[in-house]
Amino acid sequence: MSKLDWLGYGTHSPVQYTNLPALSDVADILQHTLAIIRTIQNAECPVNRLPVEVLGNVFHFTPIGYDLGDSFPLQDRPDEYVCNPYNYLALQHVCRYWRRTLDLQPAASSTILLQKRYYRDKGPSAALVDHWLERSNTVPFTVYISVLRHFEVIAKQSGRLKRLHVYLNRDKSNAHILAEFRKLDQPAPLLESLEIDIADDDSSNLPLLFGGDISRLRKVRLAGIMSWQVNQFRGLTHLWLEGFLYEHSEELSVEPFQHLMDTLRDCPDLEEFHLECPHPWIPDWTEANDDRPQIVGDVLNLRKLHQLALRSPITLSQARSLFQYLHIPPGAVVSIVGPDIYLHQHVYQIISEHPEHFDNLDGPLTVTVQADEYCAITIEGPSGRLFISPSSRIQSDSFSAFNHIQTFPFRARVQELVVIGSPDPEETVFTINWRQVLASLPSLAKLHILDSEGMYNSDVLRILMFVPITASAMPNEVSLPCPLLRDFRVSQDVKLEYDDPRSFLYDLLACAAYRHKHGQPLRIVKVEPYRESALETAQDNVPARMCMLGALGSYIESVEFVQG
Repeated sequence: MSKLDWLGYGTHSPVQYTNLPALSDVADILQHTLAIIRTIQNAECPVNRLPVEVLGNVFHFTPIGYDLGDSFPLQDRPDEYVCNPYNYLALQHVCRYWRRTLDLQPAASSTILLQKRYYRDKGPSAALVDHWLERSNTVPFTVYISVLRHFEVIAKQSGRLKRLHVYLNRDKSNAHILAEFRKLDQPAPLLESLEIDIADDDSSNLPLLFGGDISRLRKVRLAGIMSWQVNQFRGLTHLWLEGFLYEHSEELSVEPFQHLMDTLRDCPDLEEFHLECPHPWIPDWTEANDDRPQIVGDVLNLRKLHQLALRSPITLSQARSLFQYLHIPPGAVVSIVGPDIYLHQHVYQIISEHPEHFDNLDGPLTVTVQADEYCAITIEGPSGRLFISPSSRIQSDSFSAFNHIQTFPFRARVQELVVIGSPDPEETVFTINWRQVLASLPSLAKLHILDSEGMYNSDVLRILMFVPITASAMPNEVSLPCPLLRDFRVSQDVKLEYDDPRSFLYDLLACAAYRHKHGQPLRIVKVEPYRESALETAQDNVPARMCMLGALGSYIESVEFVQG
């Protein structure tokens, strides 16, 4: 070696490999010597002075320690092209101490992300994934997978699988996808959460997973999956189903609806049920054709259900079909977002057909209506809540929440009405029939109008002292709307006009005097800002303000003007 001319070494060097028969032994010695030197150097690094337990905790903050969180379904998916098995391999090759720490602290690498690292990548090799899972010992692990590979490797370790999230773009045939899922044929007794999302407008039929041995499975989300094996999902507490964006068949059979309800019957302890785009399971129907789907079985009562969410695209008839066979228990929160409501329909049809199925609307109720062109409505009481927000695509009867309230089966329980906002007159021609609304609420005790422009104030006050001309001649029989109304509040962002006879304050004064005279007085009146800060009262208006407060105080126990 000492004779080697380093500067002249190359293909024409006089020194040949055959002249150094022990070269391979020397190379081996040098390699191990270098490894020992690096180990000694690494041992002197400050980070390697940390105990194994502390260093293992540090690994939680590297890509191998990616935490998907406990939310169901996933709220934050991993960034695209993040594949942490490569990071695991890199950490293993830092030094022996780090490799030993990874072996002793497998919980730091209990979540594996199987994704592409770039557009045309196929994902990590099966050997690398198998290596990770083998080294993680007996710790339960979570898998996030967005490549159609490695299902057989996961199946080998499925006895430790705790959570499985599968997100696939349909770049393979349906048969190919199902063939991969069939590889998940080994028991998964520790599996608690399963998400399968196949992004496409087509359907898949899920084969039997893990041989049906998923006794601890409680949370399931399926998107792009139309059907699954009978009794495959039993004892769930959370179920989330997403259908397809487009209708593929005008003549859907009743079997998928029966399949859906049978699955719910297998989950008597269900706590949350989310159904988005229910078309594959619940057929749409019309009253004229009388083609409502009929299924076998009694009304289903999920006693532990506390959240039910239906999301668009959904029709009113589909919602009615579901509630025909589903009983809502006390304490449940029901939300229906985006139902298409046409001219001949109204939101209360969802409830009025089977009011006995809505135990969550028992007791005194508060109705809150978003009085814009979409008219979302919230009905809330001590036993639960119902929220309905009609589709923004359908504006034929935007004010059905108001103008059909007389069909609300629990209207006699409504004690508080909150009206928020007002429509843009350039966007809609519909108006609110306040006389009909207030006449339909005999138990109303509190009315709160939140409108920055104060558009409804005068109309409402005039209706509150409305008496038909036929009754005005019989003062002993006068019956005012909302006889129990005692609390009236207004929130607006415009100044109060104290000397203008067109101001709603004069309607308020007249209403207060009239209702006081007939023994149905207002007891609390409050005018406050809506979205903006309170406006100051001009110095010139202070005397008129005081006079108005004094006049109202003659008929009302508590009058407060927070707005200027």
